[in-house]
Amino acid sequence: MDADLECEFPLERTDARGETITLEEEPDRIVTLYPGDAQLAFQVGIEDRVVGMPIGQYTDSLETDGQTDISRDDGVTPEVETIVDLDPDFVLAANIALFEEDLVAQIEEAGIPVYVLDEANSIEDVEENVAATGELSGECERAQLRSEWMTDRLSILEDAVDDEDEPLAYYPTGDGFTPGTDTFQHDVLEA
Repeated sequence: MDADLECEFPLERTDARGETITLEEEPDRIVTLYPGDAQLAFQVGIEDRVVGMPIGQYTDSLETDGQTDISRDDGVTPEVETIVDLDPDFVLAANIALFEEDLVAQIEEAGIPVYVLDEANSIEDVEENVAATGELSGECERAQLRSEWMTDRLSILEDAVDDEDEPLAYYPTGDGFTPGTDTFQHDVLEA
């Protein structure tokens, strides 16, 4: 992770779509569009500013406290009306939003900036998304600490298995599929 994160506002940052968003001041009200975004926000320590997020089986592990569920009954699919009603300073969206252009356009038409994170196909990519979340929320120090914690944990694991044989691993995701190379799951298994 880049140690020189930008946490001064106004902040300008270009997202995965190539769109540049500007946040004039540190945001007080944030909506996370998908479960992974909520998890990132909680990891960076900004859960108190997350006013809306999907609440369901994929976010059950997060200690929510007053956040509004922005998803349909499936706990994943975002509802534009609920998001707009929350009047967030910006919306944090996983890369899957690239396939939800209408959803993103509707939110932006309501005057709410949407930042689409880069795709995370490796541990390093996850660290970059932690950094982006830290910058956008004005929590660079917390993002840096989280990244250092992840690096330390990986080092502990690597040292613990350094002299062990590497077993063949298979990660089933259902219906006979498994993630291949150039995926986050592969990178984690390799680590």
